[in-house]
Amino acid sequence: MRQIDNIEINRKYILLTVIFLVGMPLLGVFGIEDLIDGQYLIGVTECFLAVSLLFCTAFLRKNKTAKKIQWSARFTLFLFACIVLEIYTIENNNFGTLLWIFLFPLFCFFLLNSKEGLVWVCVFYLIIVLILGLPPGVFPVAALAPGQKLRLLVVLFLVCIMTYSFEKTRNNAFLHLE
Repeated sequence: MRQIDNIEINRKYILLTVIFLVGMPLLGVFGIEDLIDGQYLIGVTECFLAVSLLFCTAFLRKNKTAKKIQWSARFTLFLFACIVLEIYTIENNNFGTLLWIFLFPLFCFFLLNSKEGLVWVCVFYLIIVLILGLPPGVFPVAALAPGQKLRLLVVLFLVCIMTYSFEKTRNNAFLHLE
């Protein structure tokens, strides 16, 4: 195995570990808070995600191979996308929760790669566009003013483009160091 591959495996392992170690307590606290507030669906989902991150951490601690890291990253991204979409479709217009959407492109590009991350981000972006395009009353986030929807989509698009560019140039620079 090339030295560059080992560095990339370690980089992704460290990123996943940070996400797991920050995400587990954060999601656990948010989940308990939502359960206490009577928001059972989102609370149970957050607690489930916290426990899932715990299992992913244990899964990776045994043997950190490139394949395990990739599958753990994909599983984590899928769960993160589900919870963000659940927040968008269930939560009222709480702008604090809307900000979580901007982490998804960062995680996709930095944990996967520019090609696979682009597929994940495009699908996620299209789902957000569809949700925001629904008539008000279907989902709380659909009740945002048209200007707010447009700004959200434009800023999300810019975050996606910038993150893709960062990852692509990082990868190209890394390849030239070989």
